[in-house]
Amino acid sequence: MKKITMFYLNECPFCKKAFEFMDELKAENKDYEAVEIDMIEEEEHPEIIANYDYHAVPCFFLGDEKLFEAYFMIPDAELREGVKKALDAAM
Repeated sequence: MKKITMFYLNECPFCKKAFEFMDELKAENKDYEAVEIDMIEEEEHPEIIANYDYHAVPCFFLGDEKLFEAYFMIPDAELREGVKKALDAAM
């Protein structure tokens, strides 16, 4: 299994929703529980985010490859699918 990186902001409503979707997906598929996710809060680690190319959170990477990046007013279904895509990439 591969480790993915998730960038988020504590106050971001889309990030909060992404965390909810992660919990839902793990409940649906126990294999997702084994996925290692390095969660990086943007405001707490500006020195890390400077090394990645993205504009919105939540955003998922596998190494240097961007797996999914949300956008303002992203529909829930699309956000959930992006979270699933990131988890699947780690499997």
